[in-house]
Amino acid sequence: DDLWTWHNEFVLGKGKRKDGLIVLLDESRKPAKVWKFKRGIPMKFVGPSLNATQSNAAIESLEIAHEGLFLEVGA
Repeated sequence: DDLWTWHNEFVLGKGKRKDGLIVLLDESRKPAKVWKFKRGIPMKFVGPSLNATQSNAAIESLEIAHEGLFLEVGA
């Protein structure tokens, strides 16, 4: 819900830039790679395509514009 709230605050004109982490987990749910971004702005939010006749995972995506992206931990 935090990512949606951050995006929606910008839609409402009340958003603030934030630093953050993007963490890629391996099969055992341990961090495989970690990227840090500086002063991010959520640019585009895409909600899941839901279909009651299928059992697919619901996937959301968020595009973030930033002022720097750094690899913190490599695999």
